[in-house]
Amino acid sequence: MKLQVKYSEIMKQVIGLIIIPLAMMAIAMFALFSINLDQFSETVETVVIFAFIIAAIGISVFIVLKIIAINATLEYDNRFVNIRLENTSFLYPNQEFHFNYSNIENAAYNVDASARVFILIKLRKPNKSMSLSPINADQTAEFETFWNGFSEQINSYNSSNTDHPEMKIKSVGFYEGKWAKILAIISLLLALVFTIFKIISPDVISTWRLIAFYCCLIPFASAVYLASKKNKE
Repeated sequence: MKLQVKYSEIMKQVIGLIIIPLAMMAIAMFALFSINLDQFSETVETVVIFAFIIAAIGISVFIVLKIIAINATLEYDNRFVNIRLENTSFLYPNQEFHFNYSNIENAAYNVDASARVFILIKLRKPNKSMSLSPINADQTAEFETFWNGFSEQINSYNSSNTDHPEMKIKSVGFYEGKWAKILAIISLLLALVFTIFKIISPDVISTWRLIAFYCCLIPFASAVYLASKKNKE
């Protein structure tokens, strides 16, 4: 079966979402320290910093969605999975590659906090993780049908590997993974610390920043909790 998808590699996404905002914030700090801030009010300074944060996030998301995530054709049969990228770039020099089922360590269907679906595949060699998602929202049903057929091939492969259980393909979703749980715990602890500081000394952190942190934390932490609860059931 063949399907058009958005392809990206997780490590490149992480780098894009961390390095780019940090670089932009460094530029912002340099610009702010290079000018005389005494001529501006605290409100103007806050608005400028907030604008830089929004711009950094916006540019990072744009790069992840438009440059790091690229169109590709995904195809599988009962032996191999083949991925052909629409274009090559410095991020993805190889336009086409394939791997057999024995090289898949983990493959899972995921739904994120915004109800967007994606397939997460982790290979054994080379050790890398990739994300596959529908090109647009209208393709979601077709994408789910594709996954159902793909998961049947995975189940068939796992059934034939009774003598080598270590080679079976796992199905651990992103929100069920160790790193997602660690990040959720750290985020909850930070939220608790920030809230305590806000109660003890209201001027330490502004209310809008605390609310913005909650807005980012709650959907993510809820997704991790629901995935963990579903796993136990």
